Amino acid sequence: MIGDGAALASSLVGGTGDYLSGTISRRIGTAQFILISQAIGLVPAVGWVLTSGDRAPGLTQTLAAAGAGLGLLIGFVAFVQAMVVGTISIVAPISATGVIVPIAVGVASGERPQAAQVLGIVAAVVGLVVASRSPRAGSRRERKRASGSRCWVRRARACFSPSWRRRAGPAFLGRF
Repeated sequence: MIGDGAALASSLVGGTGDYLSGTISRRIGTAQFILISQAIGLVPAVGWVLTSGDRAPGLTQTLAAAGAGLGLLIGFVAFVQAMVVGTISIVAPISATGVIVPIAVGVASGERPQAAQVLGIVAAVVGLVVASRSPRAGSRRERKRASGSRCWVRRARACFSPSWRRRAGPAFLGRF
């Protein structure tokens, strides 16, 4: 039961952070927002490392962590840029499809979701499809904006996936 509460709290805090990421980066710019937010996140990380008493990781673990951190940074930049150029209500749910990775790993490792969980996953996927559909009506600018946000979300989703290294080349990064 504690896991359920933590998951809901994570969703609330993460969703709030997503919304604020989009609105603040629209005002100050993606690059400035990324620099400030990552600098703020570095403070507690350094504090944890200095006070944890854990021994330093080996070279292999450090390189793996650096690669994962780089992938997350690229994904975060793409996500924030999608929020700047796109519609937040479209970008946020599409980017949430990254949760398929831990679900797939859990199922592959033997976990079996209950019927209510499967129903929730299916409902979420249907909701994502409906939310991400191109608007039939609306101005050309609105259609272009929706298309641009989906492009940035695809970039972000690819960076958060385990195979981000294969996709993170100059052709993938495009208009950075």
